[in-house]
Amino acid sequence: MWVQRDSFAWLLCVCGRDITFLKDVANKVPEEMPTTSVHLSAQPSTSAGSSAVESFQKYREIKKRERKTFFTKGRHNSKNEKKQKLVKISVGVMRMMDGCLKPVRGRSLPLDVEPQWSCEELLAAAVKKQKAFNQDLEDGAHVLLYPDARVITNIPGTDTPFTVQMYKEAIGKPYQRITLYICTLEAVENKYLTTPDVVAELSAKINNTSCSRFNINRANVWDGAIRGFKRASFDPSHQMQVKFTDDEGQTEDGVDTGGPKREFPTLLMECLRMRRIFDGPEDRKFLTFDNTAAKDDEYFHAGRMIATSIVHGGPGPRFLSETLYQHLTGMKNTNIEAIIEDITDDTMRASLL
Repeated sequence: MWVQRDSFAWLLCVCGRDITFLKDVANKVPEEMPTTSVHLSAQPSTSAGSSAVESFQKYREIKKRERKTFFTKGRHNSKNEKKQKLVKISVGVMRMMDGCLKPVRGRSLPLDVEPQWSCEELLAAAVKKQKAFNQDLEDGAHVLLYPDARVITNIPGTDTPFTVQMYKEAIGKPYQRITLYICTLEAVENKYLTTPDVVAELSAKINNTSCSRFNINRANVWDGAIRGFKRASFDPSHQMQVKFTDDEGQTEDGVDTGGPKREFPTLLMECLRMRRIFDGPEDRKFLTFDNTAAKDDEYFHAGRMIATSIVHGGPGPRFLSETLYQHLTGMKNTNIEAIIEDITDDTMRASLL
């Protein structure tokens, strides 16, 4: 279709009107512009023009909806909102080792946290991070711990609920130097078990289907005992089977009746009282250093004998001084008050008096 320049001017002047005006363009152009010469190769029908207009209107509505998706309410306000700053601390793992909770080496990981996080929020993020990098992390409930193995609830020394920022201000360290730990709830609860609870738990684990054998000569109880404890097959969780012999090697009766098994721990504790690793009055002995005993691991085996006797229902060492007992059980770690009269060395005692 060829249209003169004036025809374009007429079309431009109606821009901005409702698009429906195009419905009658085919009829209006010849009538309203008689001086315009138009050469048409084909005359489109009115129904075809109407269909094209409707398709264009639908297309415009679709595009209009698409444009709206690029704009959200409050977008400018959200740009002005201050983003929460993330800080980086370290989280490690604690486990029960040698009777107390200790950090596991090589398990500390960096963790991005928000300063206002509580201990619950921090614990969830720490467990998630540790599980992602350590597949052997224990299952079950966990708790968040300070470096001294105390459970985190409040800021130390206050009643203020824990937050990362409050702890950072209280400890006076930068965030990157803060290290906290996670630990299983079971391990933390076991930390506060009483001595009877520990003994009862260990006694329940004794395997009555296996045994550790002891051949004891009454004339030398210590020799038979130390050989039995040093034997590779010895296991403190196995039932003890004790056989007493005389000087001629003749076996006494009662091997299977349980009498020797009950008598052996009592005799063993009496032997320990006389060993070179203990010194002092008969009823309140304390540990002393002996080079030969240290080379023979006698200190280790003495502790093993005491533990085995107690777990298997025998007596404990009833000859230790109260001060030594409190120190060994953790009841008194500092400010130990020794009694000068307990020192058996005359020269040392005289120099202190």
